[in-house]
Amino acid sequence: MSESIVPHISPMTRFVFQHHFERGERPRSELLAGLERWRRQLAEVKRTREFFDAQLAERLLRAAGCLLEELGRANLSAHQRDAISAAILYLVDDDDGEPDFESLIGLDDDAEVMQAVARFVGLDEVAGFFD
Repeated sequence: MSESIVPHISPMTRFVFQHHFERGERPRSELLAGLERWRRQLAEVKRTREFFDAQLAERLLRAAGCLLEELGRANLSAHQRDAISAAILYLVDDDDGEPDFESLIGLDDDAEVMQAVARFVGLDEVAGFFD
């Protein structure tokens, strides 16, 4: 199922996303805690690294917040809920397709996943954050 959500991403990115997707919808508290931890890491990176795409990181946080809000909608399918949880977990995962804070392209895979999941749940405006 996850292949149809994120069809045009690298095999490693798809593998990690699939792992999170198979875990199913996660409690909101778990997702919020992961986002808060990632936000703290981001703040440190912004202070200590000269070459880092802080604007993309902020768009990722904004998109994750929009997806988290979307979980409150009653009319989402189970697959949509699982995909939202997987996208947020993928973002905050230290061992995803490309380490977020270790390379200049570390956030690109996260953006691909966020964009694909936003489209999957009908949030085209959020998907547009990454065009």
